[in-house]
Amino acid sequence: MKITPLESWISRKIGTGDCRLTRGVIERYQLEKLRETLAWVRMRSSFYKELLEGVSERAITDLGQLSLLPFTTSRDI
Repeated sequence: MKITPLESWISRKIGTGDCRLTRGVIERYQLEKLRETLAWVRMRSSFYKELLEGVSERAITDLGQLSLLPFTTSRDI
């Protein structure tokens, strides 16, 4: 299967070099960025610090566990 220029660009962007993208590689990157985002908002927002209380970014071990995260509602806004 031919690798497109887009796939090569994504590989470099997410730091995998020129290796072949797989679902696992992409999901690991997404999980890492999700964890970074959770840590960032927890440190910089009192709203999210309270909303995410009791939720550890390390407790989310795969993207299937997104349901562990609370969602904001219109009442929150």
